[in-house]
Amino acid sequence: IRLGKDMKQENINKEFLKNTKEYILINQNLNILDIKIFNENEKLQLVDYFIGFSSYSYNTEIFEKWIEVNLIVKNMISELEKELEIFFSNDRILLEGLLNHIKPAIYRAKNEIKLEEIDVYFNEENSLDNKILKKVEEKVNKIERLLDIKFKKEEIILFAVHFQAFIERNKIKKQNRKILLMCVGGYGTTTILIHKLKERYDLEELKLVSYLEIFDMNLLKYDGIITTIDLKKEIQQSLNINIIKVSPFLTEEDIKKLDGYFNGKRDNKINIDELVNLISRYAKIKDVAKLTEGLEKIINNSRNNKLFKEEIAEDGDEKIFKQENVRYIKEKKNTWEEVIDEGVKILFENKKVNMKYSEDIKFLIKNFGSYMVITKNAAIPHAESSENVYEKGIATVVLKHRVKFPGNKNVKILFFLSSKEKKDNLKIIEKILLILEKCSDKLIRIEDQEELLKLLEKTEIEVKDNGKNK
Repeated sequence: IRLGKDMKQENINKEFLKNTKEYILINQNLNILDIKIFNENEKLQLVDYFIGFSSYSYNTEIFEKWIEVNLIVKNMISELEKELEIFFSNDRILLEGLLNHIKPAIYRAKNEIKLEEIDVYFNEENSLDNKILKKVEEKVNKIERLLDIKFKKEEIILFAVHFQAFIERNKIKKQNRKILLMCVGGYGTTTILIHKLKERYDLEELKLVSYLEIFDMNLLKYDGIITTIDLKKEIQQSLNINIIKVSPFLTEEDIKKLDGYFNGKRDNKINIDELVNLISRYAKIKDVAKLTEGLEKIINNSRNNKLFKEEIAEDGDEKIFKQENVRYIKEKKNTWEEVIDEGVKILFENKKVNMKYSEDIKFLIKNFGSYMVITKNAAIPHAESSENVYEKGIATVVLKHRVKFPGNKNVKILFFLSSKEKKDNLKIIEKILLILEKCSDKLIRIEDQEELLKLLEKTEIEVKDNGKNK
């Protein structure tokens, strides 16, 4: 308030909160605070805080169980997701809504406060999906048993309304989205990320922008920003748009997060059925099964993105893991900076870069966070092509002792890349990701240089053979 900022968002429990004793007392005693302007939303927020505490102050056992209540709410979301086959996870609005609702709901149940206008809630029940209501009721029973309370029917209806609201909200999601992509990776990682996003999701527009460009853009035209950069909280708030943070290499965790927000590409089977139906309108089909099979082959063979194929520089049968560019380090490194120096030193010894390339990588990590840490224990340190890079190169480092990168991220496996041309290393990055998927658990248990080289060479052959078979 002193900074001239205003809480504009209305409290969802407004009518209930205004009829509490807490509201009356806070309203009477606001003069204690040396603040002249205090709007209704801010008063209600204070009331909500007090009720959130006082709900449990009657019984210390209940206060101690608040963490369990939080976990039960999260577990409720997870279980309903499996049972109803609806992707509720990672929806911040749903989780916050349920946690905000449960505070006054417990307060009302303990103090036998009835909700006003009960008919409104029972009318709401008629518009609810019966399956959702029944499943929610089963989960709410767990909270009742934990806290030794009994919720009235209308309270359970309100719990179900949160899940119904999620479904209604996500009907809007069916529209394909316009998205900005803010990526700090090099050309190779950015190209792969763009390809993966376009291949997996139906996007009306995916526009690549820089960190500086974003502040001069009309963001109202877009539905959100996907970023590989760790943006500060105050910057996120100032942009006032949905922001989704991902790794430049799009991990399984990232995909789960994005699946809750974007429409997936339509399944080929649906397209084939539509084609068969269309053909049957104008021609006689002798064998529907064979026609479907034939169409499947045609569609599957043409699925790959042509643009992406053209972007990828073919590396042929070039072997990427060799004695001179693979190193197992037994001695403990105290900082991540030391590890960066070790990896760049290998590239330097192989005449791929000069040692200033190490500072290029460190600069990016210090300014944009550990986005190069792509999965648990693994990182792909790299910087864009510059005068410090002589040619395309790779260096692999596996540490006996983990080192912490910014953001408290532990790393043991590092693949250092250098790129002279923009299209360098695209194929190598794809290969690295497949190798990590196949043997990252074995890599972190490696004990010496010879063992490391054998594992990498063997896995590289397996990945190559799998690619040929596909």
